[in-house]
Amino acid sequence: MAAVRGCARVGYPASTMAGERLDYASERQRHDRFVGRAALLDRLDRLLGGDGEPSVVVTGGPGMGKSALLAAWLARREAAGEGVPHHFIRRGLHGWDDPEKIAGSLVAQIEVRCPEAGEAGAGAGMHPAARLGMALRCAARVLRPRSQRLVVVIDGLDEYDPSGDAGDDPFADFVPHPLPPGVRLLCARRAARRPLASLEARCGELAVIDLDDAASAADNEATVRLAWRAANRLELDAQAVDDAVARAGGNLLHAVMAQRYLETVPPDRRRLDDIPHGLAALLDASWQRAARDARLAGALGLLCAAREALTLDEIAAVAGWSEAPRMEASGGHELVDETRRADGQLAYRLAHDAIRAHIAQAIGEDALRRHHGALARRLATWPAAAPAQPYALRHALVHHALAGAWSEAWRIAADASFLEARCRALGVHELEADLARVERSCDDAAERPRLHALAGALAREAHWLAAAPDAAGPVVWNRLRRSGWRAHNLDAQLRVSDARFLRVRQCVAGDNPARVRELAGHTGSVQACAVTGDGRQVVSASSDGTLKLWDLERGRLLRTLAGHGGPVWTCAVTPDGRVVSGAADGTLKLWDLGGRALLTIAGHRADVLACAVTPDARAISASADGTLKVWELASGRWLRTLEGHTDKVTACAMDPDGRSVVSASADGTVRRWALDSEDADILHDERGRPVTACTATARDVILASADATLKVLARRKRPSRTLQGHTAAINACTAVKNYLITASDDRTVKIWLPEGLPIPFATLVGHGDAVTACAASPDGDYVVSASRDRTLRVWEVAWRDALSGLGSHAATVQTCALTSDGRRMAAASDDMLQIRDVETGRAIATRRLDPWCGHAFAVAADTWSMISASSDGACSALDLDSGDTCVLATAGAADSARSSAVTRSSPADPDDETWDPDDEVHGPIDPDDVRAACAATATGARAVTRSDGGILRVWDLAGGHLLARRETEPGKLLACAVTEAGQHVVTVSSEGIAKIWDVPGARVTSLAGHAGPVTACALARWDRCVVSASADGTLRIWDIDGGRELAALQGHDGPVTACACVVTPDGRRVISASADRTLRIWDFDTSACLFVHRGDAPYAVLAANPAVIVAHDAAGAIWILDWPRAPSGMVGADRG
Repeated sequence: MAAVRGCARVGYPASTMAGERLDYASERQRHDRFVGRAALLDRLDRLLGGDGEPSVVVTGGPGMGKSALLAAWLARREAAGEGVPHHFIRRGLHGWDDPEKIAGSLVAQIEVRCPEAGEAGAGAGMHPAARLGMALRCAARVLRPRSQRLVVVIDGLDEYDPSGDAGDDPFADFVPHPLPPGVRLLCARRAARRPLASLEARCGELAVIDLDDAASAADNEATVRLAWRAANRLELDAQAVDDAVARAGGNLLHAVMAQRYLETVPPDRRRLDDIPHGLAALLDASWQRAARDARLAGALGLLCAAREALTLDEIAAVAGWSEAPRMEASGGHELVDETRRADGQLAYRLAHDAIRAHIAQAIGEDALRRHHGALARRLATWPAAAPAQPYALRHALVHHALAGAWSEAWRIAADASFLEARCRALGVHELEADLARVERSCDDAAERPRLHALAGALAREAHWLAAAPDAAGPVVWNRLRRSGWRAHNLDAQLRVSDARFLRVRQCVAGDNPARVRELAGHTGSVQACAVTGDGRQVVSASSDGTLKLWDLERGRLLRTLAGHGGPVWTCAVTPDGRVVSGAADGTLKLWDLGGRALLTIAGHRADVLACAVTPDARAISASADGTLKVWELASGRWLRTLEGHTDKVTACAMDPDGRSVVSASADGTVRRWALDSEDADILHDERGRPVTACTATARDVILASADATLKVLARRKRPSRTLQGHTAAINACTAVKNYLITASDDRTVKIWLPEGLPIPFATLVGHGDAVTACAASPDGDYVVSASRDRTLRVWEVAWRDALSGLGSHAATVQTCALTSDGRRMAAASDDMLQIRDVETGRAIATRRLDPWCGHAFAVAADTWSMISASSDGACSALDLDSGDTCVLATAGAADSARSSAVTRSSPADPDDETWDPDDEVHGPIDPDDVRAACAATATGARAVTRSDGGILRVWDLAGGHLLARRETEPGKLLACAVTEAGQHVVTVSSEGIAKIWDVPGARVTSLAGHAGPVTACALARWDRCVVSASADGTLRIWDIDGGRELAALQGHDGPVTACACVVTPDGRRVISASADRTLRIWDFDTSACLFVHRGDAPYAVLAANPAVIVAHDAAGAIWILDWPRAPSGMVGADRG
């Protein structure tokens, strides 16, 4: 091997920091001897520096000097004092083909040129193309007024392997689409390898310089001649130079390789006759010389398969040699380049992609597959030794796939430690792309379905894996378990220890197969969404005052559009790919997809609630001021105002003819307005029944109402139809192909066939709060829904079989309880009580409840009896085995007098109140304050109930009689608990205070410390401690005797909605459930969070015992979880 030529400082960093400029010294030095092509360099100056804005692509066959030309132009501009952001994609240099590093390095260089662009390109976690786009737009806005150009140079596109979702477009992974105005691209590629369509789509005007055309022949020859004349060290005479030039045929790589070869030959033995004519022949001759040494040929074959430069020791280890190979000077000099890693080690890679292609053809597919297999087994395996881990993380899946080792590819892909390390180092989206490549190429009938399932699990959980990569193993385990995989198979495949996480035993009605992924990032309710015309991106509008642009396929956040002065209520996409938004500040804004605000339009006197766009680039805005306005988007000019509604205009939609708009109003009317005349029609008029949404098709106008119904108004004398299926107000509706899609406050999206039955064809369940908007891709294959739960969800509606099997969503569960043995659970939702088998999740008994009685219930786990309390004061005990009921109090028996004011025993001390079994309940009742509460001890000895009158009652369940009762303020109490002996009752309220009531006496202890409503409570440590949960996101532990705060449990990112305290086999644990969609297990003694379980929707209620945990979420799912079998001393772990 020759001496080191311009060693590159490259290494094996796991990932590049945002904005880290790579060192291209070695690549630039490779072209230091470039001479000639002055005319082409002048032409590049004219093209890239002229008044027009063309980008330039240099094309040509292998070795024609494309990279050298770009490097020379860079050197020329830098000599003139103009820094040009640039990147060289080289497959053999680690990280130079990583989209994150490409974008990060370019952003860093742009910041040097234009410091104002630094913050714009910092966007950690964003798609590389989005980060680069932000920096480019910012820099262009600064430089253009100064009459300065911004050119970006990217070389090596032929060495880039696009990700799975980029197709054949090498730019999709790191270059914004379209290129921002004022930015030009200079790049090089082989035109025959990939078409130029993707370049033209991004750049608009495109100039092509083809080094292979006849017009370039003379210049090519002159360039080669100058290269040979500059090779003074070879001491060739003029005739020899002429001969060398003729043999090169205008190919610069031929000249470079020939010179490198001759450098290794003693001067007295140098013969140009040894240099074949043409690049192909020279490549073959060089390979034939190297192949005489079997070890050298093996090393070159490994470098051909390798994804990065390798050290000699690595080559030896992979090849199975006892010592490192010796690269003979006469054997491989012209075929390889040397680089130096950050740790000082020399590493080797093939010098040109054309050399790689020739060696691959020479050794054949079988040999190349064996080399991939060797790399897979010895360098890209998992688990890997620390020095090899970065290489294994990046390339293990690809090497095993190319080796055809599908079982091993699956083993690594499913390894929890690999998933966690890969997500942590490179991000979940890159892992998704790699897995997509592997799955597409897999021809193994056994492994492909498993790879597909894993890819689906990653997509469904990408939002969690991005936020908590260390939880990758548990999150994927639970996702696959929910899709039907057996637990023992998952243990064997993922190799995740039981001790590390809460394992899903069953998730009832909680895994909708149509949902593809979740888009999370807004900090407020998502109010609207729209899909771009190409179906690749979705725009969301939020009450947090921003819009966000997302990659629909991969779920990446591309960019955030900020500029409105209040919540953004609506958005739409124009036919030319721009975004219109309307907000509470009364304005419309026009944006490009790059994130730049192009126009602000003011004119409404109140919030803009809806907007639509015409085919001829007009915008219609609907406002809370009761009007619609028509605007010219090109200028922002007001065209006309449409008046007639008498209340706020809630929605507007374009008629398919493009000449009229349909509007809906809270005044109960739907109107159609002609845009080019004064014609206006009232299509629907039901005053007093607000219309919340509307859409129009060629056959019908569809309107949605707050009464949860849809009406289909036929255009051609057909009867109108009413569609029913939602259980709460419908917020949005849209039509695509033959489907009608609706979004509702009942947390569901429904899909209808307007010409079919008047009931929904499918229901999509998953959001944890009201669904505010819906949109569909142009082909109708995907539906996007937006929700007050701050997320968007993407659903694959093309999966008809999955959709047709979806039933109506489960009603929201209000309370739940478990038997002490963990075998059965009871759950009450709306008007039904169900007993379920915990092992299978199957309902084994059902009991109807009065939906107006405000039921609360508790279960005495040891006796499996249920105490039921209702808001009207009724209380009963039900034996859940026999069905026998013992009525403790009938409705209204003790609550009949309701006219007097609430009395207290000591006005001077409102906390000093006396329990009196004979007290009456007094005071008017607010219907909004109706809330029952109930709790029982595990043994069934005592229970406490609370009715809508604010009366607490303590019951002796064994004797069936009332022990005591106490007045509380109506409507304020949210939960209660009672000690085993019945000596203390704990209540928590919306006022942020928990209270401990001394039942025999008059003492009441207030536990003040929470900063929000206290939502739940539990007893612990043999009834000596109280655990309270709050909407402030914390739990607190109190001493029951003195009310002293003992500890605060902090870690949730949202309100804590339920808590339980149970005794586990290894000690005391507290479990909490939160609106942040997590369950957490805490160590009672240390207050450390031991485990985190991540779910799909905000958790509402929770029950637990030493055997099992049951939780219910806002999407109607019932989670049945097994406790982690953790060692006694485990603390502080934040696992999935």
